[in-house]
Amino acid sequence: MDTSLIDCCSKHENPVILKNLVLAKIGSYSKLVHIYTDASKTLHNKTSAAFYIPDLNVLHGSRSTDHITIFAAELTAIKLALQWATDNINHDISIFSDSYSSLRAITAGKSNCRLNLLMEVEG
Repeated sequence: MDTSLIDCCSKHENPVILKNLVLAKIGSYSKLVHIYTDASKTLHNKTSAAFYIPDLNVLHGSRSTDHITIFAAELTAIKLALQWATDNINHDISIFSDSYSSLRAITAGKSNCRLNLLMEVEG
C-alpha cells in the first residue's frame, strides 16, 4: 500500500502543488486499471459508498445503512471496488482512496470499530 503522498505533504500545501503531486503519483501507476473510491454522509446521517473506473466507464454506488460512520462507508467503497474488480477485471488494479484511516486500518489489519467490515475487505 502506497501512502507516500500522506507522508510527504500536508493538505494545507498550495493546491497547485498538491494537484501536481497527486497527478504524478497516479501516473506512476499508468499500467494498472485505476479504481477511485469515495464515500459520503449527509447532514441527516445517510451514507453512501461508490467507486469509479474511468478506463471502463464503470460507476457503481450503494446506499449504506443510516448512521454508520464515514470510516465504515469508506471501507464499504473499497470492498465494493475489490468485489467488482475480482469478478470483472483480468488485469492488475490500483485502488485510489482519500480515506487515510481506512488505508491505515487495512495495512495494520486491525481497527477499533467495524472489524468485521475490515476483515471482509482483507478477504
